[in-house]
Amino acid sequence: MPRIPGTHNGGIPANLVWDENNPPVKCDGCGMVGIHTPDCDGKHTTSSLRQTECEMINKRREWARLGMSTDFIARDLFKMGNQIQALINILGTLVDPDELNDEYRRCCVAEMRRIRLANQDEIKRANLGIPPKSILGPDGQPL
Repeated sequence: MPRIPGTHNGGIPANLVWDENNPPVKCDGCGMVGIHTPDCDGKHTTSSLRQTECEMINKRREWARLGMSTDFIARDLFKMGNQIQALINILGTLVDPDELNDEYRRCCVAEMRRIRLANQDEIKRANLGIPPKSILGPDGQPL
């Protein structure tokens, strides 16, 4: 997650606020919400975020503020994205892809919340230089 110079919380942007009438937007060019990467001219189209996308971004930011890595999530999202696409291909018109993606993100947010709550005290200890106990992710591997 890119860090923004001069901001608090180690440069991690504040959580997004969801407003159904005015949802946050992301740049389709660089994929960033509210900011652009240095190599993006900001002239790309933008798209409104769905509520579950907003929740997922906020969970990743909460993890980043604690110093927890979300690298495994990107790998899992790639894997799950392909699995979801396979399900959509099989089920055809019976499943709305947006609803399926929303449900998947809701499951991710719930699991990320559970993992953060289970590990945040140990992460804080580690940030203070106190050796943490073993912190395991959902795959059983250390975070």
